[in-house]
Amino acid sequence: MNWTALRIGGGLAILVTLGLIDWLRNGQQGQRWREYLFLAATTAGAVCYGVLNDQIACGISWEYFYYGKGLDQLLGSGVPPPMMALRWQVAILAVAATWWAGLLIGAVLLVANHPKLPLPQLRIAQILWKLPAIVTLCLVGATVIGIVGWQGGLARFSADVNHLVEIDVWHPRHFMAVWGINIGGYAGAMLGMAAGALSILHHRLRLRQACTSRGASGDRSSGLFTRTPLK
Repeated sequence: MNWTALRIGGGLAILVTLGLIDWLRNGQQGQRWREYLFLAATTAGAVCYGVLNDQIACGISWEYFYYGKGLDQLLGSGVPPPMMALRWQVAILAVAATWWAGLLIGAVLLVANHPKLPLPQLRIAQILWKLPAIVTLCLVGATVIGIVGWQGGLARFSADVNHLVEIDVWHPRHFMAVWGINIGGYAGAMLGMAAGALSILHHRLRLRQACTSRGASGDRSSGLFTRTPLK
């Protein structure tokens, strides 16, 4: 687990370094350094979200991580486990579970803004404004599916958990609520990623239509049909 965190930190450092190199070579005219920093930002943001989410979830059901994620193998059989040690291991799990989601989201949004498409590009700052909507969908998904889990709606997917709900062992409603929070968070992130990519493409189409309309008015020679990023 610790090696995973080190690899992620190393990956972020590489992205920042590549961005710095591009900035030193091309200055404000460069585009790569913006993209590298964007990927680093989405990855770091996802990790921060995941750690905070799981720390809150651990307060709702430590059993979910202790039994459901196998941390009893690391922390021993004492119940309840040492909370500080448990929370540290939960944070490591969160980093390992969310870094790839942030990197994937950032990459998909950048692909939607790729210069090879015959459309005007958006500025990186404009793409950044897609991220709050993704976070909002994560929170909504986590809340909705978490409530479903609390109400026992996910129990049917696991005979073991259904039995725990019936006999009221290990605070099963709390356990299922946290399971729902995690499922809903990932579902919201993937939905937000798809919506963000479509929003970028829609925005670019509107820009092209605006350029075409202006060109039809006699401005075709003014460079309105450029594919270079808007400054």
